[in-house]
Amino acid sequence: MPLDLRVRNNIPLKRGLGSSAAAAVAGVALAHLVAGRRFEVLELLRLAAAIEGHPDNAAAAVLGGVVLTFEADGYPQAVSLPVPRNLGVVVFVPDRAVPTEEARRVLPQAVPLADAVFNLSRPALWVVALLANRLDLLRVATEDRLHQPARQGLIPELAPLSRAALEAGALGACLSGAGPSVIAFIDSRTDASEKVAAAWAELARRLDFSGQILRPAIRRRGITAEVRGGRDR
Repeated sequence: MPLDLRVRNNIPLKRGLGSSAAAAVAGVALAHLVAGRRFEVLELLRLAAAIEGHPDNAAAAVLGGVVLTFEADGYPQAVSLPVPRNLGVVVFVPDRAVPTEEARRVLPQAVPLADAVFNLSRPALWVVALLANRLDLLRVATEDRLHQPARQGLIPELAPLSRAALEAGALGACLSGAGPSVIAFIDSRTDASEKVAAAWAELARRLDFSGQILRPAIRRRGITAEVRGGRDR
């Protein structure tokens, strides 16, 4: 059967924003449609995670919004968390790429127990922040002692970008995925989005660190597919 495939991916590549996971999810969903099969969320997640290698990235692409991933019965699982309407994001995407393989290679093989305990509390704090709309907790929830210190050498601008975002009114700031992008969380009811973007633009100019500043909307709906004739699956 002839197949004309045209792909448009607006997610910057190799920037810690999940472009490879999105591509894997789209490919698996397309394969289901071509085969005449309806796709199920968990099936998409398992297949895409096997291709991309990380169920957390794949789960976000499948479900949208904020997701919590875990493994049970030997398979990746995921649940969606409610996203407060006033939660927004600002992202600094450097022009300089950091290959994911390199970002993974610098991670330590063992970590101190205190640092592991410190990080274990942060996902739980994220859940509380979202369920109770306690966005003030995100400053602490985005703290990390495991991967960001290890990757600081690859992305020396991480600390000043995070600090500038917080000083401009961000609720929290951290590395996006394996980097090098930095994401800041803001309350959309305030002018923090504009202030963070302006602070980053000024800092990038002073550091001679080129990149683009994005203010994407949080997509709360997961993957959808529209076939010829307008039917959704």
